[in-house]
Amino acid sequence: MKKIILFLSILFLFSCNKKENDYSERNKYLLDSLKVSQLAKERVDSMLNSSTKASYLDTTGQSKSPILITKSSLIKEEYSNSKNIKLFYKNISKKKIESIRFEWYGENAFHEPADMGNLSILGEGGGFTDEPISPNKSSYGTWSIHSKDAKKIISARAYEVAFSDGTIWKLRKD
Repeated sequence: MKKIILFLSILFLFSCNKKENDYSERNKYLLDSLKVSQLAKERVDSMLNSSTKASYLDTTGQSKSPILITKSSLIKEEYSNSKNIKLFYKNISKKKIESIRFEWYGENAFHEPADMGNLSILGEGGGFTDEPISPNKSSYGTWSIHSKDAKKIISARAYEVAFSDGTIWKLRKD
């Protein structure tokens, strides 16, 4: 935005001594270049969003996860239109788990990335729990994401798990 303002200021200074016709030609060129910039930005955003969603739909490596997400849902906050996320999960390993890091991806009603609690990337969110869970036991957690537009969770998964014996499992993202 600063570059555009600087460019407009310089353009204005150089165009003050030009004829009216010359000024409108430059103005037209500037407006055309701004339109192209906006289209390029929208295209890049679209490509990033589709690749982010694709990474969550790719289940490579999840079969080795010690945590199985059995259910994920959006729950409405009390006295608000915001939604939070609730995950049900099970320890399917043979070891006691001390801590789990989760990540999720969600969309709004228009199939666009929703606000899922991550301030930098729409569609993505994450949380953790440090409540121990024994082998073959199930548990659940709720994370406050305060989403105003989330409609559907596309995917939720554990990406890092710390066991009580000190070992750590990580989802490999190639």
